[in-house]
Amino acid sequence: IITAEEEFHARLESDIKPVFDAIRCKDLSFYDDAELCGQFAHFLSLQNLRTKGVRERFLAAERERPSGFGDGFSAERCWNIIAHCAAVNAGGSLLLERQKRPVILLENETGTPFITGDQPAVNLLGASPGEMPRLLAFYYPVSPQLAVILVEVQERTGFRPGQVSVEQVEILNGKIQ
Repeated sequence: IITAEEEFHARLESDIKPVFDAIRCKDLSFYDDAELCGQFAHFLSLQNLRTKGVRERFLAAERERPSGFGDGFSAERCWNIIAHCAAVNAGGSLLLERQKRPVILLENETGTPFITGDQPAVNLLGASPGEMPRLLAFYYPVSPQLAVILVEVQERTGFRPGQVSVEQVEILNGKIQ
């Protein structure tokens, strides 16, 4: 099961490579293409849902309410499937909202590079520890010099397309775990 899941993620990463190649060329035109934008939104959603923090917050919230499936149900044992289903739903919602939820390109010419980690998709508008998020603005570092933010419809992140300052890079780097 673990091997199958890793092979699935490897295929997703291979399929999304042309989108990230375009971003590295500062080309965001993929966002206007429903298929490519859908792949991008699904990829970011799944990357975020694979993080330890998201998993722990979800499972903590699940322990506090009855599942409706009876005493034998374990959200923890089903997490990998739940995460994939949730990523499809979240990615679909992001795709449908793409006209009012822009993607912005951050350019970093400072001496401080954008850093990445095992799970680099971060919700900049994430909730406090122990709470489920209500807003979503994905940040994803593509290279040491380029990153994208998929902006929240209802609330802006304070970042604008174009050049970033050292302070902004440090704030974003601090979000990566």
